[in-house]
Amino acid sequence: MSENFEVELLIRALRGRSEVYNLIGENETALEDINRALLLAHKNGINRSEAGCFLQLSEIYASISKYKEMKDSAWKAFCIFKKARDNKGASGSLNNIGYVYGILGEYPKAIEYFHKSAKLQKKIGDHEGYAVSLDNIGAVYSRAGDYQKSLEYHNRALKIFKKIGNRVDEAICLNNIGYVYDMLGEFVKALKYYNKYRSLSEKTGILESQATSLNNIAGVYRKLCDYPRALEYYTRSLKIREKIGDRYYQALCLNNIGLVYIMLGNYPEALRFFGESLKLRKEINDRLGEVESLCSVATVHIVHGRFNAAETALRAAEKIVSKVKINSVSAALYVTFGELELKRYLGRHRGAKKQKKFLHHLNKARQYSRMALKFTDKAGVSLQRAEALLLAARVGIMEQKRRAVERFRESLKVFEAMKIPTGVADAYYKYAEVLYNTSEPDARKESRRYFEKAMSIYKKVKLFKRIEELKKQFAK
Repeated sequence: MSENFEVELLIRALRGRSEVYNLIGENETALEDINRALLLAHKNGINRSEAGCFLQLSEIYASISKYKEMKDSAWKAFCIFKKARDNKGASGSLNNIGYVYGILGEYPKAIEYFHKSAKLQKKIGDHEGYAVSLDNIGAVYSRAGDYQKSLEYHNRALKIFKKIGNRVDEAICLNNIGYVYDMLGEFVKALKYYNKYRSLSEKTGILESQATSLNNIAGVYRKLCDYPRALEYYTRSLKIREKIGDRYYQALCLNNIGLVYIMLGNYPEALRFFGESLKLRKEINDRLGEVESLCSVATVHIVHGRFNAAETALRAAEKIVSKVKINSVSAALYVTFGELELKRYLGRHRGAKKQKKFLHHLNKARQYSRMALKFTDKAGVSLQRAEALLLAARVGIMEQKRRAVERFRESLKVFEAMKIPTGVADAYYKYAEVLYNTSEPDARKESRRYFEKAMSIYKKVKLFKRIEELKKQFAK
């Protein structure tokens, strides 16, 4: 047995163990193992193993949201694979680079790298890899809001997966198509594809995919305001995640359950689930997830007027965002910051004769709304764009009513297009709340009209507790 052969066996063992550690959320130990394997491969001049280690290292960095390091590692892998004329390895590296650009919201670059990967895969006859790249391109177009392009690429990928009998990736592709219809507000079609995904996942016996399908189905029911069903499917998804030890998606599911309880007006339960989600995300070093959970916690505190507690949560999120620098995440954070400062202004303004004393809160809200709009311009996420526009409309109504009305209508148009009734109702209520606090002669009359529109929608979707709560707030 040659010395190199023994070294290769050790490298393989370290890589395998690293993969397991990464899957169970022991990321630091995973990094230690893969770096040991990388050093061995480099010292012994085993180029393909070194490239494979760099590629695996990039995937570990992805799981802990270190995207610069992910891109650098994938690029190093690509250079070695390219020199060794290993097109399969090179295409995998290009895919990972494309993934980073997609996460960072640099969609043209993401598409460019996925196309480069697809070109190599087509050249070597890697039909499966080629279809995966097409599916990835579809996912980028979906994030960018070009849903027709997205469907085109997903359907091309689906056709290949069916032809080669790859049922696992066929199921994933069906899920991605379901997501596009979900974003388009075509919920019947979304459920159709999510259920196809679930059915195929059950046939292939992949529990992770079954849990994902249940989570996505729950998300549709949440948008349709069928909260008992949403909770049922989220809970089923959570049980599977707990069974397989998938802590990353356990945390996601816990946060989603918290969002349902917010809509039901059960804030103590919402806060409990957000807290559990945040704890888990900290344990596994899921930086992006931490931001989501912290913003969710802040939202509950804002509703109850606990503004200092909300700010503490948002400042913690801001520290993470400053390092991660992802447009969609930054947009969500600054919308929540804007909401906090606007509520501070409205709360103080109601009880103050000299509103100038509290204008700094309004100015801060205005500043955050501009930042949110800037990041949604780059991210291309329509729902976040609508939320940023609504915030801008509300803070702008004090000085530029015409522009504010335009922004309000633009945001409302997005909520209506996405067919999210609570989004439309929330927009009417939030706009009415700010209108009521202006000095315009007919503002209160106009405010009452929007308030009644919001109450009418909440009544249709049977959110009676929310109606009661908002009526109390409005009466103040």
